[in-house]
Amino acid sequence: LHCSHPAKHHGECCPTCRECEFDRRVYADGKVFVPAGSGPCQRCRCKAGNVTCHKEKCPPVQCSNPINHPHLCCPICTGCISEGVEYEEGSSWQHDGPCSSCTCVNGEILCTQVQCPSPNCLHPSRVTGSCCEECDSCTYNHRIY
Repeated sequence: LHCSHPAKHHGECCPTCRECEFDRRVYADGKVFVPAGSGPCQRCRCKAGNVTCHKEKCPPVQCSNPINHPHLCCPICTGCISEGVEYEEGSSWQHDGPCSSCTCVNGEILCTQVQCPSPNCLHPSRVTGSCCEECDSCTYNHRIY
């Protein structure tokens, strides 16, 4: 045979290169698999009775405390970094003042703009530190009353 990992089927006398036998397991041609006991980083492929394996390369992490999950090859971030500041998973912060809100979800930053309701008065005013115009005071000729 011209393959490195020929597989023998039950009831057949000779192995063939149609599938692969690796660590006493048979894999279909074209199958990508993680060998038993190798950990999540090892990937192998059966091709015409030959098995080739390689170790997965991990991208650099973008957080200071990455987590090594037992079923994942690469470390993962359970937080987010925005403009050099690290935020915990699930936390929220204001990105550009009071009119935007960002949240850290699964290591990704999701930002939304605050949607202000239409004020029910003729001369609403925007209080410092607030995003939306309010009717608690009035703005007239650029002065707040």
